[in-house]
Amino acid sequence: MYKTVTLINNYGLQFAEPELLEKIIKLPDHELNWLSGFCAGLAKSKLNPQQSIQLPEQGSVAKVIVLYASQSGNAQLIAETLQLKLGEANITADLKSCEQIKLKQLKDYSLLFIIAATHGEGEAPDNSIDFLELLHSKKAPALAQLQHAVLALGDSSYEFFCQTGKDFEQALLNLNSTKLFQRTDCDVDFEEQADQWIKDVVSKLETMDLGNKQTLTTSNSNVASTSLQPKMAYDKKHPYMASVLTVQKITGAGSIKDTYHVELSIENSGFQYSAGDFIGIWAINQAQLVSQILQHAKVDADQTVSFKDDVYNIADLLSTKLELTQLNKKLLVAYNDIAENKQLTSILENNVQQYIEKHQFIDLFIDFPTTLNVEQLIALLSPLKPRLYSIASSQQEAEDEIHLTINAVSESNANGIRNGLASNYLIHQLKENEQVAIYIDTNPNFKLPDHDNNIILIGPGTGIAPFRSFLQERDSLKAKGKNWIFFGNPNFNTDFLYQAEFKKYLTSGLLTRIDLAFSRDQQNKIYVQDKLLENSAQLWHWLDVEQASIYVCGDIKRMAKDVEKTLLTVIQNEGGKTEVEAKGYLKYLRKNKRYQRDVY
Repeated sequence: MYKTVTLINNYGLQFAEPELLEKIIKLPDHELNWLSGFCAGLAKSKLNPQQSIQLPEQGSVAKVIVLYASQSGNAQLIAETLQLKLGEANITADLKSCEQIKLKQLKDYSLLFIIAATHGEGEAPDNSIDFLELLHSKKAPALAQLQHAVLALGDSSYEFFCQTGKDFEQALLNLNSTKLFQRTDCDVDFEEQADQWIKDVVSKLETMDLGNKQTLTTSNSNVASTSLQPKMAYDKKHPYMASVLTVQKITGAGSIKDTYHVELSIENSGFQYSAGDFIGIWAINQAQLVSQILQHAKVDADQTVSFKDDVYNIADLLSTKLELTQLNKKLLVAYNDIAENKQLTSILENNVQQYIEKHQFIDLFIDFPTTLNVEQLIALLSPLKPRLYSIASSQQEAEDEIHLTINAVSESNANGIRNGLASNYLIHQLKENEQVAIYIDTNPNFKLPDHDNNIILIGPGTGIAPFRSFLQERDSLKAKGKNWIFFGNPNFNTDFLYQAEFKKYLTSGLLTRIDLAFSRDQQNKIYVQDKLLENSAQLWHWLDVEQASIYVCGDIKRMAKDVEKTLLTVIQNEGGKTEVEAKGYLKYLRKNKRYQRDVY
């Protein structure tokens, strides 16, 4: 399929030679297009004079692959849609998760499209960590034959926005792959950009002679299924108005936590959800906060403005469409371009992340006063984003309800208390029977195994939410697999969430065992990872002998990392493995869906 050409005399390309130019001019259009791309890649790769390269023989096929690095399923859905749209254009493309491909297999492809999500503080999705590490390693092969395009998903409220997509692109460029076009970085409202990116990819490939076009049939195994999730009448763009049934505080008096159990009615919505899925909440900014911002900016609250082809009262626009409670460095830089404040300049240069964590947009006006016109105000702010929460109920049991476990989020600074958007909205603003806009966000990477398989659930604090849904589902379906929970919180007397339910499950036998870590009930703090280590022998037996699956839910910054370190220690100590072997064992669990995480 390929023939080897040795490059000599500065690649042998003497374009002033009439005979060579005449041959090039006579080439058909599709070969000229191919030669153009090859020469661009050749110049980029900076090959040495005696280096050999691979040229496709005439009539060969340019293989196309679509890879996805997905945590919650959005990147996977986009990847499947891209493959489907390529198929409709009679272009065949392989589709794989990053954990399904070996690094050396990239040598077999001419075109690579990567859809990569980022979660937390620049964290790569679990199913891409190993592949990305290898791509940056010395083992990675040269990929001068490859052209690529990257669609990156992220959240601009975090410092390392779209970091995974950036890391993939840099690794590919380091390996001499060539950009097909510039990387596209998408915020939480990614749908329009992703749709346009897919159209751009398909249009570009339709102009290229790939040699792999064919008429598709319904039996073509390369075509992605369009049934990634159940079709519903309501979605992110068209949310359902759910009625609030219950808002009940479930931490006791004196607790340092402010945790609530929330129940919403989804009757007549047609929603179908499964244990492990998310609910998206479209919250509304507090009227008092909106009023304060307009006063400080000296903008008339009754002024009408245009925003995304619609006309709004500025107060309504700030209430329902723009982000007021989250800061990011880009916003602070843009604000300082107007305010020209020396103190803010110093913060941007030295401790911007510390400021961002405890402050909101209103604090900029208080700490670094300036006035804005309405156009400047709107330009500074990002579109409002939905907040995602792990569903704490199984539809097998709750039927027409969705249950949530929510901490009331707040931070204190010199200017006052700053409340989180969605938690404050659900807990303190809405009353019983009032409505909130919601949608279901499926999470294909956090799902229960077969009914007979054992599971180990590690979820301190509100991380217990999806595991409540897991237990409800297993109870309703009479699953035979054993269930072991590790739960932690500050104090037993005030913070044992869902204590009565877990006691009931212990009595019935559904819950095999529960290990508790109440960190502040003794002088030396105890956390869930300490309980894992304390029970390391039995934990290893469940993992290695009984083939149990591990699930982790909660804080990504500390808890999830500490839990993973502890799991590696258990695997080393109880399994008699080296550090490298322990990491390999955990990778094996992850690849086989026996180590799944919902971390944030």
